[in-house]
Amino acid sequence: MNHPPNKWKHIRTTNIIERSFKEVKRRVKVMEQFPTEESCIRILFTLLQAQNEIWEDKPIKGF
Repeated sequence: MNHPPNKWKHIRTTNIIERSFKEVKRRVKVMEQFPTEESCIRILFTLLQAQNEIWEDKPIKGF
């Protein structure tokens, strides 16, 4: 999969977004249902907050 260097930044940022969606799907899939809408929002927020903490140490160069 060879892409021109000027497209690498866009591909990488798209992969980060897609990875976060996959992580949310993976975690939520095992929880068949949520008791309330607030519990769902709390879990999603926690997952995305954890992902954000991982990304803080890995800045995207040239973005």
